[in-house]
Amino acid sequence: MTRSSAPHPPTHTNPRRAFARAAARAVIGAACAGMPVAAIAAYFSQPPAAPSPLTLAPVPARTIDACAFLAGTWQGEMNGAFVEEIWSTPRGNNIVGTFRWLRQDGTPMLFEMLAITQEASALRLRLRHYSALLHAKEDADKPITLKLTENSPTHAVFGAEQDAGSLAQIIYRVENDTLKITVEFDSPQNEDAPRPPLQFTLRRQ
Repeated sequence: MTRSSAPHPPTHTNPRRAFARAAARAVIGAACAGMPVAAIAAYFSQPPAAPSPLTLAPVPARTIDACAFLAGTWQGEMNGAFVEEIWSTPRGNNIVGTFRWLRQDGTPMLFEMLAITQEASALRLRLRHYSALLHAKEDADKPITLKLTENSPTHAVFGAEQDAGSLAQIIYRVENDTLKITVEFDSPQNEDAPRPPLQFTLRRQ
């Protein structure tokens, strides 16, 4: 009858014992090589230094200048309708903008007021829609709020953060004095086809 051998439990090396064994081997090796044993022994008499904690460089905060590329007057057409967006240059912690969308006969379909502010945790875009008579579409204390999620010197992406309804994100991109604005929406759960994005192509004036 054969006796089954049970697996041995894993052994764990004691750091202090390993350090002592390494010191002994070094002293013996130094003696055999004719090296000064006292110097080797003095070195190993000091405990090993603790590893220095890993330090990470802080991530630089985005400033309002990240959106300076928007500054100016931009105009274009959408299916024959006039579209205009105007942005101020950065001042303080903010820039402000206006947007108007006019029918072919010149009457307004939509006005918008926009503001991008530099806050402690992020850059945020807030906007409100208004009728031709400046009746606000959103509640007084609930502007659509989006947060900057991605940017470069010529583009910025703002993702929906609060009171945005079906709005998913707004993408601004400037190329060759052309401002391209893409407004993307979430897909309604009760609809099979997603709502197509709004895309505006405006030229610097």
